[in-house]
Order: sequence, then C-alpha cells, then structure tokens
Amino acid sequence: MPRKITANLRANLIFYRRNKLLWLIAFVFIVVGGLSILPALFFSTSQGRFMTVAYSLRTLLLFINFYVLAMGVLNVWYQRRNRCYKMVVTKPCRPETWLLSNFLSAMLVAVGLYALLIGMAFCVLAIFGIPVQWGLFSLILVQLAGLMVEFSFLIFLCMVVHPFVAVVLFLIFNEWTFYQLSILTSAGYRDAGSGLAKAGYGFLKVLF
Repeated sequence: MPRKITANLRANLIFYRRNKLLWLIAFVFIVVGGLSILPALFFSTSQGRFMTVAYSLRTLLLFINFYVLAMGVLNVWYQRRNRCYKMVVTKPCRPETWLLSNFLSAMLVAVGLYALLIGMAFCVLAIFGIPVQWGLFSLILVQLAGLMVEFSFLIFLCMVVHPFVAVVLFLIFNEWTFYQLSILTSAGYRDAGSGLAKAGYGFLKVLF
C-alpha cells in the first residue's frame, strides 16, 4: 500500500506541475500578494506595518486554501472525465487508497505553500524591524485544519456529483451560510408580530 500511495502522490504532483490553469491561478495570487504588501511601505509606525502584514497574510492564506481546493477539484474532474479513475481503481489500487493519495498530495502542497508564506512574512517583518510574532503560527495551524475539513468535504462531493455541482453545493452548505441564516431567522423571531410567524421563525432558527 505505501508503494501505491507513493505512486499516486508522484502522479498527482506531476499533474499539478503540468496544469496550466493552476499556474495561471498561482500567478494571479503572486501578483495580488505583492500588491497587498505595498500599503505597508506608507506606514511609519511598526503597528501599522504589522497590521498590514497580518492582513496580507490572512488574505494570502485564503488564496492558498482556494488554490488547494481547486487542485483537488481539477484532479478529480480530469481523472474522471478521461476515465483514468476507472483504470486506476479497477485493479492497481483501491478507491480509498486513491482518495488518500489525493488528499495527501494536496496537503503536501498546502504545507509547502504555508511554509513559504510564513517565511516571507517573517522576512518582511525583519525588513521593517518588527519582532517576530509567533502567534502567526497559530493562524497557520487553524487555517490548515480548516483546509483539511473543507478539502475532504469538497472531494467527497466531487465523487458523488459533477464537480461543478459539487462546488455549488460546497459554497452553499457551509458554516458561514447557516450562520447568516440563523442571524436572519433570529431577527425575524424577535420582530415577529403573530404567534404563527414566531413559531415558524423559531423552528427555522433551531433548524439552521
């Protein structure tokens, strides 16, 4: 099994390297990341510069998460469209082994990008003469844990339905959507005039 996982990992990394769409997305992220650091040059105080660096780091982490999720979707979509998935799982390896290697390869890229980003952040802080803020590592770990959950959920959807439908479902059925819906229904429950409307809002609030 380790040999099969290694073989799948190598194949996935080669796919990531050769995919032009992923390179285009990476180029956009690099440009946006470079532009996000520029405002720090106009601050004269260390606090203002640190806040800009922290905001840029948080933004770039979201970009990396989106990039890794795109890698997973494109990988599953390409292999299912070209029937590579059927060829792989017919005999050479089990479906769960293929999915595990897909997960591990994406997380390997994510850890590498996270390490590169945190290194760049520390270099910028050193250039501005700001002491290293070790709390940034907690931000990295929280983002990585959330990415693992999101990636697993999205890949599961891609295996069940078409990737486009999976992305739509992923964007709809998440904690932010239900949180906003719960806020709206709580406001409706508070301002409801009749007992029936209050009961309806109360049921939806509990449901969300």
